[in-house]
Amino acid sequence: MRTRRAVAYLKIFLILLVAAWFALFAASAGVLVKSEVLTEGQLVPKLGCTYFTGFGFTKKEHILSDFGPIGKAVCPRFIEFD
Repeated sequence: MRTRRAVAYLKIFLILLVAAWFALFAASAGVLVKSEVLTEGQLVPKLGCTYFTGFGFTKKEHILSDFGPIGKAVCPRFIEFD
């Protein structure tokens, strides 16, 4: 009885996972996976953001700034690609 319920939950989880992947693939959107501060050999520190898209992983860099319109303090959680 427990194994049938566990298999049913696993199937539902896999269906939701595939649906989320397909939504990212179709919408050309990305979800934040990792963010790091890149300071090695640079005068201006940058923020490295790694995103998962339906196509794979992609990395974007932003100028690190705690204030002002020039840079970003944190990576956006979701992005859209043109």
